[in-house]
Amino acid sequence: GGRGGGGGGGAVEAKIAPLSLEDCFERFTLPELLTGDSQPYCGKCKEHHHATKSLAIWTCPKYLIVHLKRLIPTGKLRTFIDFPIRGLDMSKFTCGGGKSDKKKNFDTSNGMIYDLYAVVNHYGNSLGGHYTAYIAKKDAKTKKKRWYCCDDEAVREISEAQVKTSSAYMLFYHKRGCFDTSLKFLSLSLSEILDRPISPHMHRTLREVERTQIQDEAMPWCSFM
Repeated sequence: GGRGGGGGGGAVEAKIAPLSLEDCFERFTLPELLTGDSQPYCGKCKEHHHATKSLAIWTCPKYLIVHLKRLIPTGKLRTFIDFPIRGLDMSKFTCGGGKSDKKKNFDTSNGMIYDLYAVVNHYGNSLGGHYTAYIAKKDAKTKKKRWYCCDDEAVREISEAQVKTSSAYMLFYHKRGCFDTSLKFLSLSLSEILDRPISPHMHRTLREVERTQIQDEAMPWCSFM
């Protein structure tokens, strides 16, 4: 946790109807008409012209951090954003390598599916406030995620239903399968990269990696996410 704010501005609170995270991505990628002073200048005909501009996501990394723009000059947006805890599909919002470049992105089985592992919350307004965090920790016995609220030095367990609030400020996702270092997964990934079957020596190396990974997963520090 911690205290802080962002930018200057008054204390006007802005509220609009609830949105989903998918709505936010769709609006983020909508074409924008450039008119007036925003018109681009053509060096060939020496005139300004109407044009459209759009933002696009080429591909997504193993770890996806979504920053919700809540702090604005006139106050704070307290809109509830319904974000998925499991199964965020980013393939519909990407336009490049992430859809088909399996060799580059190692998404041989789960595509661009993401699962949530942490949330940063902001309480207050643009003049100041307080931060807390929700963090998922994998239970060593059940292998299921248990959620905890970290508020400065205080840590307490919460239910999964409590993770989604209108105070969510930053969302932390990991690509499903990005922690998979099983022998089968690594062998398949390397075979695709090399475009040929892996050698017996490489197979033995991967088996050692798998053994080390199993040992690491038993350590307390590896139980997060």
